[in-house]
Amino acid sequence: MRYQKVYNQIWHDERFRILSEDARTLFLYLITCPHGNAIGLFVLPEQYAIADLGWEQKRYGKPFAELLQEGMILYDPAARLLCIKNHLKHNPMENENQAKSASKLIASLPRSPLYSLLIEQLQKQYHKPLVERLQERYVEPETEAVTEAGTETEAVTEADPLSGKPDFDGIVLYLNQKTNQNYRAGGKETRKLIQSRWNDGFRIDDFRKAIDNMSAKWLTDPKMSQYLRPLTLFGTKFESYLNAKVTLSDKGIVSQKTEKSIAVGQQWLRKHQGQEGHGDA
Repeated sequence: MRYQKVYNQIWHDERFRILSEDARTLFLYLITCPHGNAIGLFVLPEQYAIADLGWEQKRYGKPFAELLQEGMILYDPAARLLCIKNHLKHNPMENENQAKSASKLIASLPRSPLYSLLIEQLQKQYHKPLVERLQERYVEPETEAVTEAGTETEAVTEADPLSGKPDFDGIVLYLNQKTNQNYRAGGKETRKLIQSRWNDGFRIDDFRKAIDNMSAKWLTDPKMSQYLRPLTLFGTKFESYLNAKVTLSDKGIVSQKTEKSIAVGQQWLRKHQGQEGHGDA
């Protein structure tokens, strides 16, 4: 039996409080579910979670996407690997034996780019064997390059901002994590669009911000969520997506009706204050 720390202060955490009821339930399930482990990174096919929760599949998708959007979890669809982002913050490894045990656990998990997040959080000397194991399991995804002679596998290495080679894998993985999709970084059209925007001078932070902005606006909209795809996001309107204003209603903090009421009130207040200032003059 594995014990999991759940701090009662979670109910005062701002990010947790603004979640929908289903997203709260799902997050509490994820940090306490029987598939979890000591490092907060584990294989979780959605069918397992749906069965444990007793939900229908269509109910699961929206709160899962909400947790991704809020940055509370990360997900590698190819490996079906889920990461509780702040797990080690609340459940730190406190001695060498725990680190050795976690190292053995890592060996049983699929390779994934998600291991880089854990490496960043393990700074103590006794974490060294675990960090080495994580580095072994961390791999850049491979993409297939089609040549005239046939198909060959090309390993994609970390992008150099000055070389003109964008981090295709990192950008598409970030999109997949935010939208719970499984787009391939090796797609010819996807790579062409990313390269075009890269040639325009946009960099990795710009891609992430554009993805964040439009995920906030479209992810929970049944009509618009279909456009959270490389073809749309990385196309000719990329700069407008990058500069899109994310409102309180987009974030789910207030309803659109309340937001409009706030805007009307602010407009009235500005007008009233301007009249008072004119009168004082």
